[in-house]
Amino acid sequence: MMNEILEKTFVVEEVFQHKNINIVPQDHGDNFKNLLWFPSRKRVVSISVLGKKIKEYVLPENMKDNDLQKVNNSNPVNVDKFWAILYLLIINPELGDYILKYRLQKYKIYIFHVELDSGGVVVFCIYWANNEWFMNSSTADDNQWIGFQNVYLFFE
Repeated sequence: MMNEILEKTFVVEEVFQHKNINIVPQDHGDNFKNLLWFPSRKRVVSISVLGKKIKEYVLPENMKDNDLQKVNNSNPVNVDKFWAILYLLIINPELGDYILKYRLQKYKIYIFHVELDSGGVVVFCIYWANNEWFMNSSTADDNQWIGFQNVYLFFE
């Protein structure tokens, strides 16, 4: 059964749609669209790209992007892994709970670092607001994140 699950593929633009009420409610910020969605919209992603389970780090204080990676000894996820994670966390959370052993909570703000195909790194942020998942991105220029309410997600 696990092999069948891992063979699951999807096209990014078919499941990640801004303001489409027939899919999980999503609001895509302009930077998210420009930095991640538009370049990947035709991409076919397999959830088999995932490896170890996802880990979370709740910020104990205000922290910058570089500090988050250093304290967790982590690296950005590649684009395919990012879309697979996002699919499992918001489109199919039951499957995400099974594979990743993790489920998003609607009262937290989540941060990922994503390595683009070009080698650049962007920061992705997702949180629940106004009955939908709001997603946005920025360049990884050492953003300042507020402690205690933000959760950094990464793979070991």
